[in-house]
Amino acid sequence: MGLDYPFGSPQEGLAIAAFYRKQNTHFMTTLSIVNAIISVGNGLISALSGGSSTTSNGDNLKKALESLKELLLPEDETEKSHKEKRVMDILEAEVASGPLSVRKMGGTSLRDRGSVKRRRSDTDGRKQSES
Repeated sequence: MGLDYPFGSPQEGLAIAAFYRKQNTHFMTTLSIVNAIISVGNGLISALSGGSSTTSNGDNLKKALESLKELLLPEDETEKSHKEKRVMDILEAEVASGPLSVRKMGGTSLRDRGSVKRRRSDTDGRKQSES
């Protein structure tokens, strides 16, 4: 009652990869649930005994959940690294543009709210303000 793919075919390889991925996902889900139960149990025991709680179980739970997330959403990790690179590029461009100056925000009217201005050095050594 299973799938009947020829031995060594690409379809068989994909079916085996999908089976192993499903098994790995099931294992990581179970591991995350067990770690959550242990973490909550340790927290309850610690609270009832008046001792300090240990964070190692919380760390284990966090690692298990991160591993499960990477397994279920591999594109999320790629997107995250692209966002980090874009943010770093923007920050480097801003730092290279020159220092920022900030004015105090005084009144409540829109005119008195203040703003951030960039001060850049001119080629002659004079300072120039831009909004």
